[in-house]
Amino acid sequence: MTTTRLSTIEAGAGAEFDFWADAISSTFVPLECAPITDGAFRAELVNVRAADVQFTHVTAAPHRVLRTRRMIARNDAGNYKVGLQLAGVGWISQGGRDAVLRPGDLTVYDTSRPYTLAFDPAAPVKTFVFMVPDHLLGLPRDAMDRLTATAISGRDGLGAVVSPFLARIADLVSAGEPALS
Repeated sequence: MTTTRLSTIEAGAGAEFDFWADAISSTFVPLECAPITDGAFRAELVNVRAADVQFTHVTAAPHRVLRTRRMIARNDAGNYKVGLQLAGVGWISQGGRDAVLRPGDLTVYDTSRPYTLAFDPAAPVKTFVFMVPDHLLGLPRDAMDRLTATAISGRDGLGAVVSPFLARIADLVSAGEPALS
């Protein structure tokens, strides 16, 4: 198991966003990234990788990421991401669906298909992403396709069980504690 902490504090003045764009592309999959607001950009991620599975806690100024067809053609790792919105508001778009993500909400997205993820410019965002190769899940692709880019409420149903569980793992990851030991 390896833990990595990356922060825009490590970048030189004026290079924070470029540092962040490189950090998230190397942590997850190649992504296009753009700030949503002007001014200084602050962000940090803590990533715990155990074999092919990873857990990432992200705290960042508002920004937008895109996974394009061109990027997928160059590097298709075939992963699913399960995102838990911890603070701020996010929007996910994939496969003709759009969803608003509020704190406690979950969503699933597929790195083998284009997607856009953006965060409300009104406040910094905190999110937690669990990324796993699709072949490890063993779930039918058509069932997963119906689930992507939907908001799963963390306040009722299965989401009320999964959301606090992932939030606790997010706390452990953020603190640098081994979440899986």
